[in-house]
Amino acid sequence: PGRDVWETRERREGGGGTTATPAATPAAPSPPPAALDLAHLAASGLLVPGLEDSALGTDFRRAKRALLEHVRPTLAARPGSGAVVVVTSAVDGEGRTTCAINLALSMAMEVDTSVVLVEADVRRPQVLARLGLPAGAGLSELLADPQMPLARAVVPTSLPGLSVLPAGEPDARAHERLAGPGMRSLMTQLVGHRPDRIVVVDAPALLRSADAGALAALATQVVVVVAAQRTPRAQVRQAFAMLDGVLPVVALLNHVPAEAAVAGGVSGGGAGAGTVPREAAEASAP
Repeated sequence: PGRDVWETRERREGGGGTTATPAATPAAPSPPPAALDLAHLAASGLLVPGLEDSALGTDFRRAKRALLEHVRPTLAARPGSGAVVVVTSAVDGEGRTTCAINLALSMAMEVDTSVVLVEADVRRPQVLARLGLPAGAGLSELLADPQMPLARAVVPTSLPGLSVLPAGEPDARAHERLAGPGMRSLMTQLVGHRPDRIVVVDAPALLRSADAGALAALATQVVVVVAAQRTPRAQVRQAFAMLDGVLPVVALLNHVPAEAAVAGGVSGGGAGAGTVPREAAEASAP
């Protein structure tokens, strides 16, 4: 796919219509693509563009296909719009950010697909560091200033189908902004009128931050990463219970041992990942 050009933002009016940002706000040119260091990606346990046939690439290709199957019915019901996939977990340490990045990388390798990876764990951001990209203005600044052009925050990368929205500077009002109407409007702007656009949101852990639930409410698809045979069953159940009423939700079982035979899971020598029903994720927990 061609590279995205991020120009002016839009704002919602009370009547539900959409108007362009006032002409007084100049369109900002998109910055040059940020180069992804392939050696850094490999050392960080991330997918490396061009090596999609690796065991890791195969795992996430399968997980991606399953997620796209979940998303397509929603997209069919809303023609002309893209999807928002929110990736969360019960607790920290389950591989949530790694899975969010790998899903975004894998989706960006699809033909005619544009992906925006959003670093939405604003209190403990990890996406930029994992990708080896420098910090900069991002989500916090866009939410604080509705007139700020997207181009000043969204960073295109050297992988043509992938752009990244950093967390930005810490914000004492982060929860109120993430749960407010500005975040919903921003997600709409990022998706745009683009059926080929997928926004992947790296959200905080559900049992750590209320931000995760607020972000899940904006999703086309919620993915709950569960570390197989590690996360206590009570925590897994509590996390899913917090998402009751948020549909659709799917589990991504991570760190699946090669010898494990989990229905619907994907084994991968200790680092496998695969989408499974909620019941299978709970059954995998000690």
